[in-house]
Amino acid sequence: MTFDVDADGILQVSAQDKLTGRSQKITITNDAGRLSMDEISRMLKDAERFEKDDVAYREALEAKNSLEEYVLQMHSSIEEEGFSKHLKPVDKKTIEDGTFSHTMIVNFRVLMLYSFTQD
Repeated sequence: MTFDVDADGILQVSAQDKLTGRSQKITITNDAGRLSMDEISRMLKDAERFEKDDVAYREALEAKNSLEEYVLQMHSSIEEEGFSKHLKPVDKKTIEDGTFSHTMIVNFRVLMLYSFTQD
């Protein structure tokens, strides 16, 4: 996200999603009934203050998504006849149980991280 306040109190905010490349821009003017310069400054300070939390949350979600992708690949692999015929049933169950429990742990950790950043 980028923020730019000009001399007339006009705030230009732009954001780009690094994963999809999608971007949005908004202009906030200091007209009647709009945010005061103090409110805008406070909002900018809040955004800066929470930036580290936002980065940590995004990184945790990216790690969670990578793990989920890996788990899906593992499940697909053990379901393939060519691969699964080389596995003992107990090994197949171990892989299924292990990937499921790791996914649950990561989901819990991301949920906890999100709940702490919302306070």
